[in-house]
Amino acid sequence: YDDYSSSAPEKDILDVTFSSKPGSWTYEGYTAVESGKLRLGSGSDDGSAISPVVDLSADDVSITVEASPYRTTDNSVLYILVDDEPVDEISLPEGTVTKTIPFKGGTKPSKITFKAEKDHRVYLHSVKVKSGGGSTPVVLDGYPRRVGDVNEYMVSDLAPAVQYHYTVTPYIGEEAQSVSNTISVSTWSAAVDDMEADRVLIFTSGNVLHILNAPMNAVASWYTMDGRLCGSRILHSEEVEWELPEGIYIVRVVSPSLQNTVRVHSSR
Repeated sequence: YDDYSSSAPEKDILDVTFSSKPGSWTYEGYTAVESGKLRLGSGSDDGSAISPVVDLSADDVSITVEASPYRTTDNSVLYILVDDEPVDEISLPEGTVTKTIPFKGGTKPSKITFKAEKDHRVYLHSVKVKSGGGSTPVVLDGYPRRVGDVNEYMVSDLAPAVQYHYTVTPYIGEEAQSVSNTISVSTWSAAVDDMEADRVLIFTSGNVLHILNAPMNAVASWYTMDGRLCGSRILHSEEVEWELPEGIYIVRVVSPSLQNTVRVHSSR
């Protein structure tokens, strides 16, 4: 869906920083305030923080969460539910993550639950909930769309200079699995300036590496994820392509005027 269209004036519904446990919230399982953050879960118990009753009946509600893992080895996931119905789950591999989730379908007497499972502990830093201010998603025609058993899919007919957001839902047979986090991308302006025209594009299609808009005599090198050099080429054309073995690589294009580094996935 495309960028949020402006709507009603912005209204703050909830704004909490967990430097202490708010008395209006309720808690289940293991929860504790540690270093100005609310810890959810322990090694043996789940942990949940449940908001007081809030009005989520508007069509343009957004929930912004700031969270981090208890430990980077915990494979931490923060689960978000409204009225006990799953809304989103945020993976926290390392470091602090801030995510805004558009939400529809709440009621005036709704409650929001933030939950972590045992041994996948989470630090909840803050929660902000608002309505209005431009948070009504506009779904593109033809979506959601089943795209079959593929590793990549081309989306066309997008507008210039617009931010789009998408999720991916894997299927096993006809059974839908967990939906991915929301991913945001922006299209270029319709009026491409000189800097954008000179921008190097590095991407793969299957197992073919493509490099577009490369300066003459630039050097392209590709590395394994642990930094081992696999090969390099001098580029004599603005558009080049060649096959890579299956795997994940770091591709770097270097010239006297630029340096561009991208991670790519080669698959057959």
